[in-house]
Amino acid sequence: SFRSIDLIREGEIIDSVDLYDTFIFGKPSFGKRLRSGDIIHINPSLNQVSVIGGVKRPNTYELKEDESLEIAITFANNLNSFADLSKIRVFRVKQGEIEAIQIDNLTQLDSMISKDFDSIVVGEYKYKKVSIEGAVENPGDYLLKEGDGITNAIKRAGGYTKEAYVFGSILENSATREI
Repeated sequence: SFRSIDLIREGEIIDSVDLYDTFIFGKPSFGKRLRSGDIIHINPSLNQVSVIGGVKRPNTYELKEDESLEIAITFANNLNSFADLSKIRVFRVKQGEIEAIQIDNLTQLDSMISKDFDSIVVGEYKYKKVSIEGAVENPGDYLLKEGDGITNAIKRAGGYTKEAYVFGSILENSATREI
């Protein structure tokens, strides 16, 4: 466990450390100094919860028994810009089956106490990154959503310049190169 480390001196727990305070929140969590004869006891981890998809730091996090699933989203550095809030699900093992729970609002996670092997899956909107060079007003990299075409990219780049020869445009992509 990174969340429950005890410092034992003369048979008594004199301090407990939660390393997530340091790793995730940047707070110093070391209070007592070690002495000769001290024991550092690392307790077993309890709830391993995976956060996948539209978050900034997807990973498996350890949650304490009384913590809600909302803290797992916090540990994952919250939602990213592509998160699709209509596609959030929690997968939970229940009586030998995997139960899928649709989350309609992030506040629902605050009332759900974590269980070992829970998975939070946050859907993401799909985008493509395109690069436009040449005779357009603003050459550069642009995001396009699924279904957008080259004309959408040219519009985002401010359109063609006055000097552009539109019939001389070349489209290159990795799929074409492979073919």
